Amino acid sequence: ALTAIMELSQNPQVILPGMIAIVVANLTASELFRKKSLFISMLEFNGIDISSNPVTQSLRRTGVAGMMNKSIIQTELLINAEKLEHLISNDSKWLLIENNNGEFDQLIPMNDLVKLSEQDKEFQADELIDLNVLLDSHNKNHISVASIHLQATLEEALEKMKQLNLQALYVKRVIAPGITRIYGIVTREQIEASYHP
Repeated sequence: ALTAIMELSQNPQVILPGMIAIVVANLTASELFRKKSLFISMLEFNGIDISSNPVTQSLRRTGVAGMMNKSIIQTELLINAEKLEHLISNDSKWLLIENNNGEFDQLIPMNDLVKLSEQDKEFQADELIDLNVLLDSHNKNHISVASIHLQATLEEALEKMKQLNLQALYVKRVIAPGITRIYGIVTREQIEASYHP
């Protein structure tokens, strides 16, 4: 617009008034009418995302299935001493805990559980152990988690973590009506490491 004003008027003194008019016009269109510029609108109409950057493009090309950690074991919130012993002897990295409503919402590193069991007293064979109480008694925090579909991208996973303020997601897929299979865990640290080597 400024170039057109200069060419049509052939007067350099119109530059400052022209700049003021252009700034006011842009602010009116963007702030008052919430309209984007013509060029941005045309790019978006043609399916070109101008906010895309190399990091975002990389995250869009990679699925959670390729990044997830499959070293995971599932358990209920209340377990007995025998089940605790079985979990500790397992060489998985993560322990995914199912709450009383049948939903998985907590995650703890298996190392923490091993350390807790070594520090704690001997449990009776028929004694029910609440993993939350066990963690709280040793000031260990569990990690809150939510689910994400197996076919999701890392961009979708990172966006969901930001929205829900989470550090990890468990990857699942419905394999039959009412039957869900859990495949692994993807953490924010893993995703960030993929573009911050």
